[in-house]
Amino acid sequence: MLTRRNRYAWDNILGEIFGDSFRPYLEDPVNVTYEHDDKNYYVRAVVPGFEESELHVGVDGNIMTVSGKREKTSEKDGMHSSTRSSFTQSVRLASDAVVDEISAEHKAGILVVTVPRRESKKIESKVIPIKALEAPKE
Repeated sequence: MLTRRNRYAWDNILGEIFGDSFRPYLEDPVNVTYEHDDKNYYVRAVVPGFEESELHVGVDGNIMTVSGKREKTSEKDGMHSSTRSSFTQSVRLASDAVVDEISAEHKAGILVVTVPRRESKKIESKVIPIKALEAPKE
């Protein structure tokens, strides 16, 4: 199971101070979903406008981080404008995740990270014979 880490721990405090009207400003800028099947975990992030070179997927221990950072500048009629966007999402990887085989694909504004799962061995039924030991001699 993948577990999402909340990097906005302070949002509860601000929510208590400002009420629910402040919550939209605390929401994650990127929609991230988590799914799994028998063979893989999937992390899907909707990242419109981000190029592959602006995205990063990394693993440190059992924490996988998906992030993106971009800066665009433009000039129109002698006016300069600059836009910056960034996001970071972290998930705790399950114990059956195969870190060395994680792959990522980006297409049409959607980043899909595939985390293979280690095949679990089925436990077979087995009868364990009990051997009789001789009682110690006194």
